[in-house]
Amino acid sequence: MKIHVIYEGDSTFIGNSSYIRWIIPSKVSPLIPITYSLGIPNYIPDILIIDRLHGIKKFQDIIYIIKWCYEHNVILVHSIDDNYLALASDKPDRGLNVGKIFDMYKSEHLFAKYADVMIYSCEYLAKYYERYASKLSYVLPNYISERFINKKTHSHPIIIGYMGTPTHTDDFKLALPAIEEILDTYPNVYLELFGIGNKLGNVHIKAYHHKYVGSSYEDYQRYVKDNINWDIGIAPLIDNNFNRSKTDIKFLDYTAMGCVGVYSNVEPYKNIIGLHASNWFDELTFLINNEDYRKQLYNHALEYVLKNRLIENNIDVYSRIFADIYDQKDNLLCIRCMDKVIV
Repeated sequence: MKIHVIYEGDSTFIGNSSYIRWIIPSKVSPLIPITYSLGIPNYIPDILIIDRLHGIKKFQDIIYIIKWCYEHNVILVHSIDDNYLALASDKPDRGLNVGKIFDMYKSEHLFAKYADVMIYSCEYLAKYYERYASKLSYVLPNYISERFINKKTHSHPIIIGYMGTPTHTDDFKLALPAIEEILDTYPNVYLELFGIGNKLGNVHIKAYHHKYVGSSYEDYQRYVKDNINWDIGIAPLIDNNFNRSKTDIKFLDYTAMGCVGVYSNVEPYKNIIGLHASNWFDELTFLINNEDYRKQLYNHALEYVLKNRLIENNIDVYSRIFADIYDQKDNLLCIRCMDKVIV
């Protein structure tokens, strides 16, 4: 079986999602026979996976890839971990211009229509896409490699951290009033921000902004190991379809970096091990004042991750999905011939 992934990124880096979901598994086990590149491979694979929108700049490039798969009887798989179809309505101001959002929406509709198989990162996303892509589909959650687990030794002062890109500024602001009150109330508590930079508009808050300049997921993990020692991580999310379709990757990240988390009580985090914020100030205050409980909560989260969410222990999940797709190749090609014509 030959499998190729067209990853999200450019000539200088592989996007984090593509690296976590496809490249790491292929490095961990020879049972995942993946090759990868930014475009069409120089051979004919059995399965071609398009991860996210992989930085495709032109709509015609997407059409070319789809036609190439059809002409060479290659099973086209689209893998996503973001709800691009809900982007325009739920996140219209996330730092993208209207034209960019429309292009992403149009491209995603095309993949949803013509891909033979869809792979989703969570159940909510799969359910949302049913109306657009009623075909063979799988839910493949995110996993993390054991080598990225960092058990930290914490000491005072207490550090609260937030990790997120500038597109999640509005989500971060959900917790901002409580954070400001916490910093005023507890002089031994500090705030550190990673990724969001200084892009908080007119908001000015006392925080250390990590100046990370790496270009790969491996760089990111090395930086986290050497420079971050948080006690509490926060994950505020506005409740809408776009955010409900996200994964619990921040729970994996926070647990891997050695801290407990306080999470919005929305779909990605409803079943994770951490505190759910009905009141951000109260939950943070409780954790600040209860070191023993923080340790207990972290150990519980770590135990779950080590038992259930390590990529090293879940290679068979990938193997079963690939084997199932390959076994159904003739049937998928038949379905393709009967109901799809590319114009």
